[in-house]
Amino acid sequence: MNKWILVSASLTGGFVTTILAACAGRALTKLEEAVAMLVMNPSPYTVLHLLAMIGLASLLGVIFAVWLLVMFTILRANDCDNDSINNDVLYSSMIR
Repeated sequence: MNKWILVSASLTGGFVTTILAACAGRALTKLEEAVAMLVMNPSPYTVLHLLAMIGLASLLGVIFAVWLLVMFTILRANDCDNDSINNDVLYSSMIR
């Protein structure tokens, strides 16, 4: 792979990770508010609100995990390409 692909992947990765972290922080704050509402005023609305916030936090966690998997796959693919190039150079130098 090209070095520019790695540079763009790392910059995009940093940007997306920052956005996901901010969204996860906001979701956890909303989750805390939903728990407080449930403790102070137990009603079907507050239970539904709490479940929605748990679902949102879980969804953000899954999105973050998939994003990390994609980034590691890109980096691993680049590492494999470099290994094959290095092995070819090593092999050709051994033949000489």
